[in-house]
Amino acid sequence: MRKLLLMLLLVPFVFVTNGCKKNGKKLITIPVDMSFNTPYPTPEIMDIDTLLSFETYRFPTGIDAYLVPKNSSKELLQDVFLDKMDMQIVLNDSTTFDVLKQIDVYLSADGMTETLGAYLHEVPQTGLLSISLTPTGNNMKNYLKKDEFFLVIKMVLRKPLPKNTYMTIKTKFKGTAGVL
Repeated sequence: MRKLLLMLLLVPFVFVTNGCKKNGKKLITIPVDMSFNTPYPTPEIMDIDTLLSFETYRFPTGIDAYLVPKNSSKELLQDVFLDKMDMQIVLNDSTTFDVLKQIDVYLSADGMTETLGAYLHEVPQTGLLSISLTPTGNNMKNYLKKDEFFLVIKMVLRKPLPKNTYMTIKTKFKGTAGVL
């Protein structure tokens, strides 16, 4: 009876202590907040109801700043998923996201193909200066392992996008990584 009681007490303990391991190696959760606060100028676009595409600046990943304090490295990244993406129109009083019908944002980097990160296929016409996109759940680990990446924005307009429209982009990633 004592052995049975002891086993019943130890089984949950084993699951709790091994719950943060993958293939016998300890994993840590890495939250990565990236705010690209430098206003990005969008091109002036007059075409409506047509899929348009443009690239943003190159952004440094800065992933080492999140990994090194937790005793990890880029090589030990297991998974990185986009958790949140917000876009805001700044420096322009007359333009809102009403000009957009839909938007898809892809991550890309040198030597890599682009991968859809987030989207909003029914942009509301309510005078919004900021929108939240829906993350896709695609693993973005390989992009954050790079020193820098860029975004490819594909959108369909319902109205022309005027000159001097600037956006800022805020992203949050969540990932797991092994420990050194």
